[in-house]
Amino acid sequence: MEDNQWRVDGSNGNKYTVEWDPYHKNYSCNCLGYTYRRKCKHTHFISESFRTKLRGRAGARVV
Repeated sequence: MEDNQWRVDGSNGNKYTVEWDPYHKNYSCNCLGYTYRRKCKHTHFISESFRTKLRGRAGARVV
């Protein structure tokens, strides 16, 4: 896997690849949901994971 790719487990046991495109600043996924709607729960999961991580850093204090 590349640095900008993540493997995500689907609800039915399939494995999907979510990829970050730094040029267009968006995620893509190889699942059918993303293919038809240009959004899916897999890209949402990865995006929220990073947002949560960034919020944790912003709230941290150095003592």
